[in-house]
Amino acid sequence: MNTHHINLLSDILFPLINFGIFGGVLFYALRKPTKEFVSRRSHEMERQMTEAKRLYEKEKDRYLEAEKKLKEVEEDKLRLTEMLQEEMKELEKRSDAALKNQIERIKQDGEQRVAEEIRKAVFTLKAQMIESVIIETKKELKQKMDPKKHQKLAEAYIEDIPADFEKFGKELDVSHNSTEIRQGAR
Repeated sequence: MNTHHINLLSDILFPLINFGIFGGVLFYALRKPTKEFVSRRSHEMERQMTEAKRLYEKEKDRYLEAEKKLKEVEEDKLRLTEMLQEEMKELEKRSDAALKNQIERIKQDGEQRVAEEIRKAVFTLKAQMIESVIIETKKELKQKMDPKKHQKLAEAYIEDIPADFEKFGKELDVSHNSTEIRQGAR
């Protein structure tokens, strides 16, 4: 059998010493660049964290500002809605009042026109009735009267005409004035 002897010095100790020397050289050679890399990386991370916090605070402030403006816009919207509703109600009241006034004015104008037309119609009817009565009276008188009596009656009538017209004119003035008084009272 082949036995293999392990030599402590050459098999174990020298490779361990070589590994230690190699590790030491690597540590010595890489210590400064590793330290600088870690330091740079740490500073870069710190700067990025500071920048991220600054941006976060800035955006947080902008968000709060936007939220505040949004609330103000909502409040303005509600206030404007209420104002518009109040203005609409006020406009409705004013238009209702104006409409009622206009209706009342139209009603009064209509009543005045009707009263005027009635007054004119009464005056026209009176004049027509008087004319009709005169014509009918003339016809009856012609049939019943002889020419001499007719002549005397015509002369008496002509003498009374100015007095009758004055009396008739006074009646017209009185009825016209009372109509004007009634219209003025409205």
